Amino acid sequence: MAKGPKGYPVHSTGLNRSLYSNQTNLSLKSCHKKFILKIVNINRLNFVKKEDTKKEVSGVQKNLYLYYNEYIRNRDFQLGYQLMKRKWDLPIDLGYKYSDNKSSLIKKFEDKYGLKAVYEFKNEVENLIKICDMGIHWIDCVAIKLLTGKTFVPVTTFSITTNKGQKTVSLNLGPHTTRRDLESNWIEIEKKQKEIWPEIKKRKISKKSLEDTSLFIKDIKLRRPKIERKSRESILKQILELDMYPEEKEEAIQNLQEMIIELKKKELRDSEIVTKLWDLDNSDDFTNISKKEDKRRMDRLRQIRKRRK
Repeated sequence: MAKGPKGYPVHSTGLNRSLYSNQTNLSLKSCHKKFILKIVNINRLNFVKKEDTKKEVSGVQKNLYLYYNEYIRNRDFQLGYQLMKRKWDLPIDLGYKYSDNKSSLIKKFEDKYGLKAVYEFKNEVENLIKICDMGIHWIDCVAIKLLTGKTFVPVTTFSITTNKGQKTVSLNLGPHTTRRDLESNWIEIEKKQKEIWPEIKKRKISKKSLEDTSLFIKDIKLRRPKIERKSRESILKQILELDMYPEEKEEAIQNLQEMIIELKKKELRDSEIVTKLWDLDNSDDFTNISKKEDKRRMDRLRQIRKRRK
């Protein structure tokens, strides 16, 4: 059996789909094969292990505390829970074991009441969770409690949903989710990102990379006359090769040549561009205009251009 946070036993099915996923057809041949949450049976662990006493509280421990101190003492939860039990004559599988196939629970429910009832049951569980402000990550645990009479709690205080068609990874935060909870489960979140975007390599964006981008944008603007001049020269070359009326051709060539001459006048040398990029015209610092510094800036500009070709 897989081990969860702090060595607790958890299901190894991963954070993928819930008991009732909107992305699943609920034909129940495919429904419920994987849980959106890892969950743990409360009968298999204590609130705090000795080695945990000096560490931060885990998601399992938080959920255990909330279950005993809020949810089972909540009148709305107890009322909704008992009404659903009586309505659907639950539980339907008292012999359910921790390692059993989870899809068998919903399959038994469907065999007894039909597919339409599965949707109704799902909506009732979601409404109960909503009324009691538990968070969507409790949906599987509440459903299993109703279907089997056995208590499970989520390992985390939030859930992760993915949609490959829309290429999204969503974090569904609960009312008690903290930044620490997200940080401690970040490896799992990154795995989901990798599943959705397997070919994408994460970029490390630093202050220097932002500065380089800003310099590149300014450099493009300063080099605009040169870029346009090269474009006009390319057009001129094409016109010279075209078979046109002599007068029209001559006029087009003359216009382009005049444009090229004007653009050349506006062109800046790289040394002038460096001066403008780092605003050296207005600098009083001698080091900023030293040859060594000037060469360093020129090299940096060339590297920026090379990386963005």
